[in-house]
Amino acid sequence: MVLAIVGNGTDAEYYKKLHNPAKGIICLVEEMVPQARLRLFYKAADIHVSASDFETLGNTVHEALLCGCPAIVQRAGGYISQVRDGQNGYLVDWEDAQEAQRAIESVLKHKLTSVMPLPRKAREAMDIVASYASVHTSALAPLMVIVSYPALCLLWGMSCLYERFSLES
Repeated sequence: MVLAIVGNGTDAEYYKKLHNPAKGIICLVEEMVPQARLRLFYKAADIHVSASDFETLGNTVHEALLCGCPAIVQRAGGYISQVRDGQNGYLVDWEDAQEAQRAIESVLKHKLTSVMPLPRKAREAMDIVASYASVHTSALAPLMVIVSYPALCLLWGMSCLYERFSLES
């Protein structure tokens, strides 16, 4: 078994010290990995694990699922709208080591039913944003809606294009 740690960030120096191919630990943390190469990693991987407990949308999870790689992620934020337990991955509480271990074992035993991104309806993106946005009762609330609506429409349109072209490649 091989553990691949891919990406860069503030802990890169720590992960470079873990790099030991003889023991099956590969750390590619020196620089950003180009998208074409990253897709190869996702397609070769048995599991995509993101132990972050603060992701809002979790693009890496979506990328992994587009490549047929199951995801195990924290039961929080945008992950909830992307992963269905036992279908395309698992939502876990990383504080519960036994739950995380069961999820990893299940993926390695190929017990998932459909490893792909969940289908979306056009209105769903707006519902997700609305569920995370707080309701403002100030006098500026109508102005905020007028200003933010075009931006939300633009982001939604871009995500639809991204999904369409991602599924074609």
